[in-house]
Amino acid sequence: MLVLAAGVGAVFTFNLATEQRTWLGRALGEAKDSVGCTIPVGVIESTGGAEAAVAAQLMQGYQLAQDEINRAGGINGCPVVLHQEHDGNTAAGARAAVDRLLEQAHVTAILGPSSSEVALAVAEEVQKRQVPLLIPVSVSSEIAGLGFTWVFKLSPDQRQITKTAFDFLESVSGTLPVPTLGLLREDDPQFRRTEVHVTAEARARGLSLIAVEAMPSYDADGRQRALDRLRLAKPDVVLLAIKPAPGDPHLSRALSELGWSPKLLFDLEPEYGEHDKYTPYLAAATLWVPGAPGRVTPEADQAFRMRAGDTAGSPTVQGYVALQVAARALSGAGQTSGPGGAARIREALLGTRLDQSLLGAVAFDRRGQNQPQVLVAQFLDGRLAAVFPARFRERPAVAPVPTPEGR
Repeated sequence: MLVLAAGVGAVFTFNLATEQRTWLGRALGEAKDSVGCTIPVGVIESTGGAEAAVAAQLMQGYQLAQDEINRAGGINGCPVVLHQEHDGNTAAGARAAVDRLLEQAHVTAILGPSSSEVALAVAEEVQKRQVPLLIPVSVSSEIAGLGFTWVFKLSPDQRQITKTAFDFLESVSGTLPVPTLGLLREDDPQFRRTEVHVTAEARARGLSLIAVEAMPSYDADGRQRALDRLRLAKPDVVLLAIKPAPGDPHLSRALSELGWSPKLLFDLEPEYGEHDKYTPYLAAATLWVPGAPGRVTPEADQAFRMRAGDTAGSPTVQGYVALQVAARALSGAGQTSGPGGAARIREALLGTRLDQSLLGAVAFDRRGQNQPQVLVAQFLDGRLAAVFPARFRERPAVAPVPTPEGR
């Protein structure tokens, strides 16, 4: 059995058409008496609050991959079937969902929670039960460092994302030299760890972190007070590590309504970013930018975007890649049920090597951690454009950004 917990973005090329068809074709050719067989895959969904939007994009990615795999003949001739369970946005709910999927649906894989806190509970459960777990989205720095031997993490951790953000700030130092920094984060344990990483990077780079504000979830007055205090500190750059609460305007608009606009807003949470009409010039860490050069061929990128549509985001790509990676491991493992099946899948995941995908190269170290290249995108002229690192750049970054009056 394999458990996949949802967590951060990629289109494979294999070449989206060529190599993928090659390995799936081999799997189909090797199938023996597969009439009537299926590969049951579990999906753990988070359906409340900001997690719901992430879960919807992940599900879109899983379904795109499922359709693609099944049209190519399935895994060893057996079609993939998705089974859904809800986690209730709690660790206990996630553990119960894992139990139902394993004991009742007898799934071969579980695609799961978008919350880092819930993903940790799932990791503990599958470690106990010795079932491989692949996490597409969670950016928790803890998971890969806790010694789990059955857990594989597709997404980068928050340290890597934070480092990329500060590398980006160095890259624009010619127009935005030695900025003062502010951090606006969610008031929960996941985002307190982000504060630790930001504080350490700022100190190492000689930058002043002059304001740190924690925004309470679902407390409109408390969130407004945090914004007021940030406005009084007036940092040049505001780093964001928050979940959008229902009804919240985007912060760029909320801050401008307070009569102040920073020189740059930078979103450290790729799965929660709201790149909409209220976010011109917002810079954001992400794993996927539509049309960005350097990862897959333009034809492969366009083919994926045509299938995924305008609503696709980084979590869509991450979900798509996660199921494709799982399918590759399941195919390589051969017999996945019975004694030794889970261990064979685990070894197949450890041996996974993809040179090219929408997320870039995919390979897991002995801790089960993948190290995808984090991109920086900026909302320019009505669309996201890759602005960093240089080899993925579509357009130069704009920093400092124009004032609201000058836009």
